[in-house]
Amino acid sequence: MTAREFVEEYAEKLGVPEEKMLHMLDQYLTGTAMLWYSDFPDADLPGEFLEAGDEPAAFEEWLEENLSFGEENKMAGVQ
Repeated sequence: MTAREFVEEYAEKLGVPEEKMLHMLDQYLTGTAMLWYSDFPDADLPGEFLEAGDEPAAFEEWLEENLSFGEENKMAGVQ
C-alpha cells in the first residue's frame, strides 16, 4: 500500500488536505521509514508498519491527539 492510499481515507474523513496528512504520516513514522512520504506519496509503506497488529489503530489514536493539540494551540493563538 502506498502512503497516498493510506492517508486518502483519513484526509477525506477528517477534512484535512492530503498533503498535511502525508506530513503527519512522516512525523508518525520517524525512525521507521527511510524516506519522507510527503515527498514520495506513491512509495510503499514499510512492511513492518503495515503488518503491525496495532496499526492503523495506533496511527489513528496518534493522529487524533496531534490534530486536537493543533486545534487547541490555534484557539490559544499559538502557531
